[in-house]
This record gives sequence, C-alpha cells and structure tokens, in this order.
Amino acid sequence: MPIIRPSTDLGTNYAEISAMLHQTGEPIFITKDGQVDAVLMSIEAWELYDELQKGLLDIQAGRAMPAREALDAIRRDLHSGDL
Repeated sequence: MPIIRPSTDLGTNYAEISAMLHQTGEPIFITKDGQVDAVLMSIEAWELYDELQKGLLDIQAGRAMPAREALDAIRRDLHSGDL
C-alpha cells in the first residue's frame, strides 16, 4: 500500500518522513489540497533510478547488446588474452 502524506508534513515531520523513506525503500506520495502533487524517494532509490535511466538511454542509442552476446565476447577475449 502506498505511503501518502500531506505536504504540511514536510515541514513539521521531515525527520519521520526521511526515516520512512530509508526504512521502507518505498516512495512517499505527497498531497496538496487532497491531490497527489509530488513523490519523494531516498537518495539510494534515486541513484538506482538514475542508473536504470542511463541504461535505458544506452539501449535506445544502440550502445547495448544482449547479455548472451556480451558474455560470449568476454569469454572470447579471455581466451585470446585480450583482457
């Protein structure tokens, strides 16, 4: 179940919200006037998201290959002494 907190809690209960972010690893949805307005995540979650985003951009730009091909290339390089 998602964690939902009002925007007023950011100022009054930030330490609690921050602890929840790190303990649960889940994002927290922040509401304003009863509507979801923003989503908070821990720095660890952000860093993972950022790495995934970079990977997706690499795939879209053609800078990736299937895992089997990559492993085969590594094995070939190991056996040929290129590594």
